[in-house]
Amino acid sequence: MEYQRIAIRKTILAVSRKYGKAWCTPSQGFLLKKLRKRYHIKRSIRTLNRRLREMEDAGEFTRTMRTRRAPNGKKVRTSSLYRLGGRVFNWAYQERRFYSYVFSSFHLPKMAAYQDKTARDLSSCGSLDVLVGSVVHKGGPPAAIRSP
Repeated sequence: MEYQRIAIRKTILAVSRKYGKAWCTPSQGFLLKKLRKRYHIKRSIRTLNRRLREMEDAGEFTRTMRTRRAPNGKKVRTSSLYRLGGRVFNWAYQERRFYSYVFSSFHLPKMAAYQDKTARDLSSCGSLDVLVGSVVHKGGPPAAIRSP
């Protein structure tokens, strides 16, 4: 069970890193496909949802259900929004020697920076580049934050 949680955590982190955000929106089918292909974990959607719920309850991330309007006017569910929490970043920092590829373009601060409750919710800013106080981009702050 712990192996499944680690695999899910690594998959969500990889998707978030690909787009440089502290959040991502992979579908459950996409997560199952990646888990099957990369980690040889064959589980049902129900089991995946159980693991995601356990991880959400542990404070690793928050899930938000998303909907859109279909052409006929009805609401249709789309993939959930996963906002990464400080626990995931703390875990990645502790395991950095094994998972350094996740943050290859970012420098993580020491865990003490996450002790403040406001610093723990890293997803509120949206983009990892904006989190200069918590996560510093190599080469200085991003252009959007630099003073004119």
